[in-house]
Amino acid sequence: MFDVNWYKLIRTFTFWALRKTKFLAFVQVLFSGIRTIHTNFLAYKDAVFEVLKWNSQIIYLTALLNNKWDNINRGIYIENTANVKRIILWNEIELRPPVYFYNEYDPAVNYDAGEFAAYGDSIWKTLIPTTGIMPVEGVNWTLHKKRDYLKNESEYIPSYDFIVWVPVAVVFDVNQMKALINTYKLAGKIYSIQTY
Repeated sequence: MFDVNWYKLIRTFTFWALRKTKFLAFVQVLFSGIRTIHTNFLAYKDAVFEVLKWNSQIIYLTALLNNKWDNINRGIYIENTANVKRIILWNEIELRPPVYFYNEYDPAVNYDAGEFAAYGDSIWKTLIPTTGIMPVEGVNWTLHKKRDYLKNESEYIPSYDFIVWVPVAVVFDVNQMKALINTYKLAGKIYSIQTY
């Protein structure tokens, strides 16, 4: 759309009687300034299209940071800390969904079918009566849900909306990375750059 064949354009719009080699060369010299401006415009257009290709979505921002600083291993990732699940304990009269507490798995306990036990980072449900068989997906146990933890209110207030995790082996300038992130992040979002 933006490509122009200047020689063909000049030749097409030159009167046929004037289409001599010297005259066409003279007109091409006259158009050299316009060609330079057009070349600069194409470079600017490509730079603007490159900027517009990225946005503040985690997947795009992660790809942009990896393209710039860790193109081979692609170890830079972004952790969204704004959407932390809160567990709130309510009074029964408030008619809120109940919160259940589960006992830690004990191999000495005889579990009946349908009972629950906490093991690892998950809550497990027995399918058949069992004793001494550790909760793993299979015949005796099924995964019920991931384990939730109660926290203090102060622990739920995220100090950052997201954290950019950068591998220790990646060499980067913090100010350059901040400038790039600030270009694309949403206004008012607070972030931190940390290494792992």
